[in-house]
Amino acid sequence: MLIIGLAIAVLATPPSVAQSSDNALFQGTGTVIYAKCVDPLDCFYYIHTDDNRNFQPINLPSTFSADSLRIRFSANLTGEFTIHGMEAIVLNSISLLGDVDGDSKVNSIDAYWLGQAFGSQESSFGWNPAADLNFDSVVNIEDALLLAGNYGTRLKQFRLEVNLVQNETDYDLGEPINVALTITNITNETASFSLAPSWWDLFVYNDTNNLLYRWSSGKIFPMYVMFVTLEPGMNVSMEMTWPQTCTAVVDNFGTPISPVSPGTYYLVGFYYHYDLYSVPVQIKII
Repeated sequence: MLIIGLAIAVLATPPSVAQSSDNALFQGTGTVIYAKCVDPLDCFYYIHTDDNRNFQPINLPSTFSADSLRIRFSANLTGEFTIHGMEAIVLNSISLLGDVDGDSKVNSIDAYWLGQAFGSQESSFGWNPAADLNFDSVVNIEDALLLAGNYGTRLKQFRLEVNLVQNETDYDLGEPINVALTITNITNETASFSLAPSWWDLFVYNDTNNLLYRWSSGKIFPMYVMFVTLEPGMNVSMEMTWPQTCTAVVDNFGTPISPVSPGTYYLVGFYYHYDLYSVPVQIKII
């Protein structure tokens, strides 16, 4: 803890990305940013490095898909750009900034291990590469400052999925579409979970990314919150039905336009309390 107090008292410049001469492999620190948008289908995560560069990883783990998450990473440049205008990268490794012992949280144990390696350099006695947070081949006050700035952070604990109850992707026009939104504990530890009926939602978009239906629209929910414990891999679910109506689209008199027409649609689950979005599930109405 001494090293934490020392880090807070000292200012350091942000570390830059360490990059190889072939412009392919690089290491650095940065922040995961969630590009918020009106349509969840257009939202994405990218990495803003501490030397003010933006990259979009094509293999960002779901546990790191969290806005404002401070990270330490190594990656390969692909030389290609995404539809969002950012260079795509392939992550080789990624961890919470300051997570020296690799347990997905930054706490006093990480401060202890950084303190044990403090003052060491690469190939010297006591060297711990995981404590060299900014990849400059020395463990010093700059690394301590980075750990202090991210102290108390832990990785996302839950994942939200949309599961089709009928286990099919083609539906007849007018046929109710039953889904189950499932939230899973994706860590290797027991996690406490806050549960309320009003925190679940389901969005339906057409193939031009227009919102057609919102499950919670017009509903009245009981006002209570439950606290449940989820063991690793366990989940909780909420079943709901899309009756193929367009409650998010109204006519000139404010009346919902219903029903929908044949075509391709996307179902997106959302859980408000943890700001969890599911991966869109594509269905077809025939």
